Amino acid sequence: MNSIDQHTQTRYLCYMLFLRRSFGVSLLSCAQGKFPFPVGASYWELLEYVSKGELNLPAHFSAEFRDFLRLALKKKGADRPTARQMLRHPWLRAQSLAALVADQEEAAAVGSNDGSDTARNDLAEICDIVMGKYLEYATLKLQQRLPLAQALISPLDSSRLRSLSKQLGLSPQIVHMKFENKRLELNADLRRRYSELTSFGAGELDSSSEGEISSDEGF
Repeated sequence: MNSIDQHTQTRYLCYMLFLRRSFGVSLLSCAQGKFPFPVGASYWELLEYVSKGELNLPAHFSAEFRDFLRLALKKKGADRPTARQMLRHPWLRAQSLAALVADQEEAAAVGSNDGSDTARNDLAEICDIVMGKYLEYATLKLQQRLPLAQALISPLDSSRLRSLSKQLGLSPQIVHMKFENKRLELNADLRRRYSELTSFGAGELDSSSEGEISSDEGF
């Protein structure tokens, strides 16, 4: 057979890459936005290229990144550093440090958006009103002798909480924490009341289900 279809070439190429330099090739492909091997070549040309060909690294890559790729692309596994050694490479350590700094800056930005006392007071009032309505609804469920799982309040819709945070000028984290803490407090009270109802023989209530009342019906 003089030729092999493109699908077979691709399968064989992937097989060769994962046996040899899969991590380095994958990383280079992501960085370049294209596959580094000439997939249009014939089967034997492709085999020769994968087995012996050298990959040219773009000059615009940083020196540290090119060095990292050269190590990852070494053909012989014995010549390539271990994963633990690669984690200590200057290029990867620089990326980790940059990510850490970005996370710290984001956390600082969130902390600086604590909002005014007026906004926080408004949030507390809104939270009490909204969650109070859910408590009334949940209490009605308990009185109807429905399973506890149907009375418990589920987390509020995150998109609605984000919208509220924008209206109040508060960070989404502050708004979410306020409502979530209130929800957990109310659910603890509902569990206590359910336990009292069952212990005093107020009917057989089935609590085997683990779901919660959806809080999307109101807020």
